[in-house]
Amino acid sequence: MITAPVQRGAILLEILLSMTLFLLMSLAIMTAMGQGRRSLEGTLLLQQAADHARTAMARIEAGLDEPARISGPIEPWSDEDVALTDAPDETGWMLEVDTSPSQFTGLTLVEVVAYREDLVTGDRDASFSLKQLVRLSDFASDTVGEDDAIIGASRSSGGRP
Repeated sequence: MITAPVQRGAILLEILLSMTLFLLMSLAIMTAMGQGRRSLEGTLLLQQAADHARTAMARIEAGLDEPARISGPIEPWSDEDVALTDAPDETGWMLEVDTSPSQFTGLTLVEVVAYREDLVTGDRDASFSLKQLVRLSDFASDTVGEDDAIIGASRSSGGRP
């Protein structure tokens, strides 16, 4: 038969072991949750980098921006009607646009790299690179509403085929 002091010691040991096991399991769960959060933040930054690169490429394709003008820091979004006093002056996002001639006539190989620099350390948090063949247009020419060859031909023929 077990005496009372030994029985109390066994119960105390059992409680200490269960508390230790509980603390170790909670530590493991908290570590896994922290890694999941960091992974989610990294995925979000990568998605934002891809969005910035695709936006820059679309603006170049549409002729809204020149590759040389679009390189540099990405300005924070602002609305003229709404004044945000607590908006940051810098986003930390940068664009690097590089163009090179391609083997195809009239097409230029455009590479857009969007990356985010940590404002404190200067390290790159996320980066996304996009390469595409683009027909670069004259940025300064605006031909909307002007007559083209088809309109001119239809006017000269009196509108009849």
